[in-house]
This record gives sequence, structure tokens and C-alpha cells, in this order.
Amino acid sequence: MKRFYRYIIYRLYDKALKKPSFTPVLDTITPLAILHMLMFFVVAQVFCMLVIHGPLPLLEHMGLMIIFVIFNLWVHYILFYDKKSWSNIMEEFKDESPAERRKGGWYVVGYLVGGSLLCLALLGLVVWIGVRLHLIS
Repeated sequence: MKRFYRYIIYRLYDKALKKPSFTPVLDTITPLAILHMLMFFVVAQVFCMLVIHGPLPLLEHMGLMIIFVIFNLWVHYILFYDKKSWSNIMEEFKDESPAERRKGGWYVVGYLVGGSLLCLALLGLVVWIGVRLHLIS
């Protein structure tokens, strides 16, 4: 796991531990899973547009979408959560200065919000191009 991802996990988990929550691990993994789902949808839509010449089948069936979201959260839990490594992550970043914390906070917000907006914009652009080129009906 790269340092940046470790820092994102640290900030999200630290925030989840400070608020009253029964599931701080889920509160940490969910934003990452949502962003990764958006990234998947962009790549999958480009593939479907160029190869299948149609919309992403997953987006047309709500049952498949719900199963995909649940499966995605489960996979993220398995891939990202390890109690020992998360305690090491918390230990690694615990001594950051207020200036580093503020700067790191902007990086985390930029990654989560900026990444989400970029994915949505790219998905809209891909769909728009597909409709204009009659690759998507």
C-alpha cells in the first residue's frame, strides 16, 4: 500500500474513530469503495461503448447494481482492512504537525471529491461522445 493511500486510510479512520459510530471500519472503506466504483463505471462504459456499442448493462438493471455495490464493499473490506496494518498506519502518522495535518486534509479531500467529480465528468463525456457518434442508442 502506497504512503498516500495509507494516509487516506489514516485520515478517514481517525475521523471515524472520533465520531460516534458503531462501524468506523465501514465509515473508512465506504468512501474509497464509492470512488473506485465510479472509476470502474468509467472504464466499463468506455469498454461497452467501443466494443459492445451499447450502454453498460450493469446500469440498466437495479438488481445487478445492488449486488455489485454489496460485492464491491465486501471486496474492499477484504482488501483494505487488516487490524494490524491499520494500527501501524495510525502509529505512522500520529505525530504529524498541525500544518502537515491541514495540508494532508486538503490532499484527502482533493482525492475523494476531485476524483469523484473527475469520474462523473469523464463518464458524462464518454456517454455524450457515444451518443453523438451513435455508438450508444
